[in-house]
Amino acid sequence: ALGNLANTLREMGEREQALDIEEQILVSLRETLPADHPTIQVAELNIAVSLTDVGRAERAAELLEHVLEVRLRTLGEQHPFVQLARENLAAALMALDDVARARTLLEQVLASRTQTLPSDHPDLDKARQDLAVVLARSGDREGARNLLVELARSLRSSACRAALTLSPREAEASARPSAGKVALLLARDAAADSTELGDGLDHEAFATIESLREIGLESATALRAAERSAEAMSLRDEIRVANEALVALARDVTADRDELAQARDRRDRAQRELMRRLQRHASGDALAVEPSVAAFANVLGDGDALVGFWRYAPVHLRTDEAGQEDDSAERLLAFVLRKQSGLVRVELGGAGDIEASVREW
Repeated sequence: ALGNLANTLREMGEREQALDIEEQILVSLRETLPADHPTIQVAELNIAVSLTDVGRAERAAELLEHVLEVRLRTLGEQHPFVQLARENLAAALMALDDVARARTLLEQVLASRTQTLPSDHPDLDKARQDLAVVLARSGDREGARNLLVELARSLRSSACRAALTLSPREAEASARPSAGKVALLLARDAAADSTELGDGLDHEAFATIESLREIGLESATALRAAERSAEAMSLRDEIRVANEALVALARDVTADRDELAQARDRRDRAQRELMRRLQRHASGDALAVEPSVAAFANVLGDGDALVGFWRYAPVHLRTDEAGQEDDSAERLLAFVLRKQSGLVRVELGGAGDIEASVREW
């Protein structure tokens, strides 16, 4: 009951009151459970997150150091709970401006999840995202850019599979969490004279945006094509089952890495075969579930232009404020693609200002 009350207070913005209740829970647990009990570790981690939220990062880091030490000793290097402790400790250290230690921890998280999770798993995406922010803050712009490219391609891979195997409504719902990650792909590095974070990142952002924007339409197209083939419908079911098994294996810390790789290969083979069969039965429908700049440019005439709009909350990728949302309001941008001149990104300004102008007009 006290835990539920703490959660409710936190959701209401009463973080200090929520923290007081979490402290009471921890005192009670320590009186009744062994020091290394998992429930105590969860309580300490929750308090540490709350402490970081209210600006008391130093005490948060002390608690998280203890949680990490216990989990490493009792669970082992590759356990998901160990990676969670590292992530939270890295966040506290970033608040204390210990960028080097935070980078080391997040590199360990990324290495572990790369070894144990599918390449487009949301937890692996989070590891890429978190480390990219830290690399940007430490001045490693190339390393940050490379991770963001991996993130963009992972988001498109997930969108592709969703379009192939889910109903339009399910596919659109699955894309919503990914849409929030696009803001990081659109981030500008103020220290680099407002240029993009390395050549080609706008291309990755554009392709990812279009993958997410068109996922419902592509799902409907894929479903129509699959309904013309019993084998294709069977493959859709096979991919769903294979993906669920892969997720379960990824959560199983005792699973063999070779077993995980074999499950991933089975899913990917079925997905490639499904795509081949759907193309055969598409009957003229456009089936391009993973867009690219080149694919769009190829269908444009010499005088044509494709314009896509995107509303987003700006994110800093500068050395002193990396990963923080900009204080300014949401912005609107346009990607303009022409066959001759390629892709151009145009910042249109604050979304609220544009909406006000449209209403006035």
